[in-house]
Amino acid sequence: MSGAAVVGVGSMRANAQRAACDADADTISTAEEAALIQGSYLSEADLVAKGFLADESTRWDVTVSGASFQLVPIGDCVPDGAEEAAGTTPTTVDPLAKQKAEQAARDKAQADALAKQKAEQAARDKAKAEALAKQKAEQAARDKAKAEALAKQKAEQAARDRAKADALAKQKAEQAARDKAKAEALKKQKAEQAARDKAKAEALKKQKAEQAARDKAKAEALAKQKAGRG
Repeated sequence: MSGAAVVGVGSMRANAQRAACDADADTISTAEEAALIQGSYLSEADLVAKGFLADESTRWDVTVSGASFQLVPIGDCVPDGAEEAAGTTPTTVDPLAKQKAEQAARDKAQADALAKQKAEQAARDKAKAEALAKQKAEQAARDKAKAEALAKQKAEQAARDRAKADALAKQKAEQAARDKAKAEALKKQKAEQAARDKAKAEALKKQKAEQAARDKAKAEALAKQKAGRG
């Protein structure tokens, strides 16, 4: 039983190892076919450098010859008894795997193109949104400047109106002062004229009274002379 168990475990390990080798071979084949679509088959180092593989395989070596490539098993993937052989037999690339690789490459290219389109559309949308935001900001700045200019014009107009009103009020006050001074001067002139007229009238009256007194005295003197002759 113990021998059977050891054989069973060994068989499971061998199956797992073969599965890992097959999976690694499929990964490398897919990478090579993707590289071929873009130009030509590449060495493992170039596959890694150009992003077709994450790392170089520890199970297979790649030999590129013109328009073909071969997978050479190394390490755990070398068949039993072949480790010390002078050379190893390259694996044959499965045509179906090639088709799958080509389809995977096309799907990847399509997905990349779609992602690129989405990224470009997103960039355009972002640029458009930024341009719109910039336009709105510029319009807001223009509206603000226009409003400020209008407010300034109104303030300046109000200042001019106030200055004009103040000047008009000052002119009216000065005119009123001149009219008052003129009226007072005219009143003074009238009063002075009235005083002169009164003085003149009184002087004339006094002259008349004096003349009447002289005439009376003269008449009395004449009457007295007449009475003395008689």
